[in-house]
Amino acid sequence: MSMIRAGDMANALFLRRQTATLKAALAKHSQELTTGRMADPLRGLRGDTAALSAIERSRTALEAHRISTTEAAVHTAGQQKVLERLRIGAMDLAGQLFGFGTAVPEQLIDTAARIGGDAFTDAVSALNTRVGDRSLFAGAASDRAALASPDIMVAALTAEIAGLTDPEEIADRVFAWFDTPGGGFETSGQGYIGAGLPEGPLTISPGERVTLTATALRTELRAALGGFALAAVVDNGALANDPSGRAKLLESVALRLVGAPVGITALAGEVGNTEARIEAATVRNANELTALDIALNDVIGVDSFDAATRLEETRVRIESLFTLTARLQRMSLTEYLR
Repeated sequence: MSMIRAGDMANALFLRRQTATLKAALAKHSQELTTGRMADPLRGLRGDTAALSAIERSRTALEAHRISTTEAAVHTAGQQKVLERLRIGAMDLAGQLFGFGTAVPEQLIDTAARIGGDAFTDAVSALNTRVGDRSLFAGAASDRAALASPDIMVAALTAEIAGLTDPEEIADRVFAWFDTPGGGFETSGQGYIGAGLPEGPLTISPGERVTLTATALRTELRAALGGFALAAVVDNGALANDPSGRAKLLESVALRLVGAPVGITALAGEVGNTEARIEAATVRNANELTALDIALNDVIGVDSFDAATRLEETRVRIESLFTLTARLQRMSLTEYLR
């Protein structure tokens, strides 16, 4: 009885197919052992992916909330640093200028005015702080600065008080420029240049949103800015030939700034409340993500021992296949006849 043998090409094709199949199985079992989850959930769940889809949707939403809470936390933390910088700056300058009398030497007046001008520059720089690519106090216009440059504001205020010689009137005019709703600070384009509306609201957890309301338009900040700005106007030459008048202007700066830290502290408390909500939402979101991970493992998790066993079995089969392939490749007529 004759025997029909498969040809060399058929054997080679068979071996290639077996090799590809085993390599795919090896990759699958390696992935499952490493991740602890099914490499092909659709096949593993036999097409019933309703639970898996629900978990993935919830995870996607929570990941989005995680990004929002991270950005909001960075934003509010940056605002707190700026507010503290302004509060300390107002206290320091008020302390240096408080009690300035008309008998103060002119050289000391010039020095104090220069310190006040530097404090105004620092305050504007602080309120124009950016974290990443976002301005902290420009409201919804987070892509640009909150305030015009100090030089632009001082030039606008200098024009505002042109012709005035009474220190009290000058101080009132400068403060009104900042304080009046719809006044120069808000509408001239030479003061606040951010957006009128606060940024937000941001969704920080399912069903919860926060609005970042602290902008450079807030009255608590305008009060401090007005004081700093008046000192800068003095430094810029207001009442240059009237040392007594300049001293009175600096005294007005001190009176303005002495109450500013209270408002800044109150605003910092408001930002702090928002920070607390963001932190609480962050913790809740993290807990929910952990719970979803556990649920996900229940749905598509694999037993690590079984995965390791299947991986080892596949490895042994591949080694056997390679041994068989090597033997077939070494076969010759002489070897066959032996």
